[in-house]
Amino acid sequence: MSKIGIQDEAGAVHQIDVDLALFRTAEVNGHAHGLRELDSMVATSPDQPTPSQQVYAQLGLNRPGTTMKQAMEMSHYKGGDQAASTQDGSVTGRLVIQAFLMDSIESALRPSDYGIVGLFGAKAAAVDSINGTKFDRPILNFTRPAAGRSRPIAQLSEPTRMLLLTTSGKSYSIPGTAIGIEYSDQAAANVTLPIVALSMARQAEEEAAARVEESFLDFLNGNVDVDMAALSAVVGAVKNAKVDFDTSLTVAGTLSQKAWVGWLFTGSRSRQIDTVITNLAGALAIENRIGRPVVTGDFGTSKRIDTLESIVNPTWPDKVDVIISQDPNWPANTVVGFDSRYGYHLVNSTSLAYSGVEAFAIRRSTKLRIDSGSIAYRLFDDAWAVLTLTV
Repeated sequence: MSKIGIQDEAGAVHQIDVDLALFRTAEVNGHAHGLRELDSMVATSPDQPTPSQQVYAQLGLNRPGTTMKQAMEMSHYKGGDQAASTQDGSVTGRLVIQAFLMDSIESALRPSDYGIVGLFGAKAAAVDSINGTKFDRPILNFTRPAAGRSRPIAQLSEPTRMLLLTTSGKSYSIPGTAIGIEYSDQAAANVTLPIVALSMARQAEEEAAARVEESFLDFLNGNVDVDMAALSAVVGAVKNAKVDFDTSLTVAGTLSQKAWVGWLFTGSRSRQIDTVITNLAGALAIENRIGRPVVTGDFGTSKRIDTLESIVNPTWPDKVDVIISQDPNWPANTVVGFDSRYGYHLVNSTSLAYSGVEAFAIRRSTKLRIDSGSIAYRLFDDAWAVLTLTV
């Protein structure tokens, strides 16, 4: 079986077998595919191609005219003597093309114009990858003794237990989704790999964005599949702009500076709302809030009998990120805020991604499938708050 040479940061060349064993190791170690495992095995310098990029380059996958057939048969690598077959377990071409398409889809999702998919991962308080489709949700119990305060230390005494960490007695299933294509022999010989990658990335982008929007709604309305209650069931989580902060508001869908800052200030000892989710109307209400301070042309530092105030301990952020939901089911006049440091937990399944890779490689199918699966739930309820703009 041929080996692929990978150069490390010191210039040494490592001969690597890109086979099913590498992909199985990647699954165990929480990597989406074997070339991600390879990236963790061989260190390269920042200005040097990563191991996976070196593999793609040697197989010619980045060449504009490389077809699906050439990529699968590795015809750009040593004359094609490493063509995929199931007789000797040499399925390198099929494994590498699957990894290449997965990376192409991921890179297309991250900088997409819509941006919602990249934001979802970036705003998660924690992102984990697990080997399997069953997830035991951790339960963080902060029921503290002595009214939530620590106790004095006595000789030989044990510390006060402030946190009880257990797992749920119920295992949650991570739902899997798949994106795939079916192609003829003629198409494999003529359709270039960049076109295939672009087509799959486009489909994946639309589906991933829809799943993220569903997760945002779940954070608000709850999800019984992960035992996540609606925020309306969390004591003190929902506030009304008029009733709780500014009685002068008379029109639904409007917001004032007094209500906005009052909402951000509420509960700010335990959280700092740095991100809000709302629809376009809600975002405009925040942008056009009544009484919003504006900078005028006055020379505020001129010599005069005057003082300027400065809040030295602000509990609100300098900037609040606004995520605009395009889900038509998003409730009107509703703004959901959270502290992204503690907001939600995102769990991805690596075994789902691996299963699609192995199935395609072994079966030598004319169908190609990339599986994915994730689950997201609110991590700390007190990191979340809702502001309604009804009157």
